[in-house]
Amino acid sequence: MKKLSALFCLALAAFFLSSGTVTLHAQTADPAKIAALQARFKSGVELFNAGKNDDALKIFDAILVEEPKARGSLFFSAFIQLRKGQYETAATLIDRFLELEPRDFKGIVLAIQANQALHRTAKVEALRKTLFELERAGSITAVPGLTDTHSMYIRERILLGDGRSIIVGEYFNYKKEPFVVYLAEQIDTTGNPVRRLVLSYAPDAKDANVESFALSEYVIVNGEVKQINIYRQDSTRPDYETCRRWMLEAIKNPPKPIYSAPITGTPAIPKQ
Repeated sequence: MKKLSALFCLALAAFFLSSGTVTLHAQTADPAKIAALQARFKSGVELFNAGKNDDALKIFDAILVEEPKARGSLFFSAFIQLRKGQYETAATLIDRFLELEPRDFKGIVLAIQANQALHRTAKVEALRKTLFELERAGSITAVPGLTDTHSMYIRERILLGDGRSIIVGEYFNYKKEPFVVYLAEQIDTTGNPVRRLVLSYAPDAKDANVESFALSEYVIVNGEVKQINIYRQDSTRPDYETCRRWMLEAIKNPPKPIYSAPITGTPAIPKQ
């Protein structure tokens, strides 16, 4: 998502450059070599921010040949490989990062995305458990592109080609606002959402043990949400794979709504 990517890159660059990620665990104590590594890493980040991923990847990978534990290069290399659809390589790189930073939520989210794409269910569930523990402990800070809010993280990115993609987000606690379990957005080549589906939660006003879950679409026209279509309602929460299938099918072939209502004046991307 290009609109999120610019913010994400800047936030990540600031984090890694300020924390000395490249020099930490370096095999050299030579100040001149460390300074040279930092300069190369910074140039890689600048290329990454400019969208020159292949050129940036060459720099990060070259640093890793010299310094296998350079955390910033491990993370950015994994991030780029993930966006290129090289999920196995991305998973290996982010595993190396997590060996050094096992409770870094940014790394955990990328690991979830890579392993989700590889259908490694057990690994994804273990990573989710750690991520949810961090969230409950208040250890997660929102970073655009990884966690767009404190309440959600992007569990999966499905590459459609030509710069288009679908993101699937999972909310940490669907019983709190905005009362959403999962969200799926189709993103166009400009980074804007063109389809948005949610599995929302509604408690029963009289019986706390009764729950209701609705699969809905917020219809986006020219950058604004114009209508809500409810496609189905269930009394039990579907698991991720089931809801994912529903959402992707609805994006491909929208079903007939069981209820529709107009919405006016709501931008698809909220103003900052």
